Amino acid sequence: MVRGQLYPTVRIPVYLKITNQMDTKLSGYSLDYYYTFLQHEAAQALRDYMDLREKQGPLKDSDLIFGPARRFAKNKHTEPDRILMLVKAAARGAGLDPRSVWTHTLRKSFRKVLNATPDLDEDTKEALMGHSLPGSRGNYFDLHDIDEIAGKYMRANFGPETDAGRLRRVESEMEAMRDRLAKVEAVYSEKLKIKEKSG
Repeated sequence: MVRGQLYPTVRIPVYLKITNQMDTKLSGYSLDYYYTFLQHEAAQALRDYMDLREKQGPLKDSDLIFGPARRFAKNKHTEPDRILMLVKAAARGAGLDPRSVWTHTLRKSFRKVLNATPDLDEDTKEALMGHSLPGSRGNYFDLHDIDEIAGKYMRANFGPETDAGRLRRVESEMEAMRDRLAKVEAVYSEKLKIKEKSG
């Protein structure tokens, strides 16, 4: 799924088609699959990991990216307990209290970033989370236009917030406030005109 997107150069965004084989909860949403993506930092980290795996022996296209901890394990998938252990170790490495970080914390953080993305519609957020859309909304959302969804995903900022990023966010919020203020002033001015004419 990812080799052709990571080599010889990393192509952004990296497309990830999540199927029922990877996420068994999808059947509960009546979905066969959904797409999500990786931006530059995550894609580069994945390529670095793949390079490390290749040093341990050649990978076949059918190999899992994240396999079991033991080379000859009976279950070819990574055990949920091991995933939780890795998430907690990553949290500790990032200076977070591992007692407050769980695998679902990653999904919640992903959703928070989507929610903080200006002008990202609710249907796209739900699709990127792997949720089915309720009622007729599902009929009108084009899950097959993957490039459109990828373009919207790329507007989200999953990187660390820099001073420049914070400044852009504050400037954007101030611009939105100016727009709202201008609309309020226009309504107020119109009401004054009407009052003067009738007065």
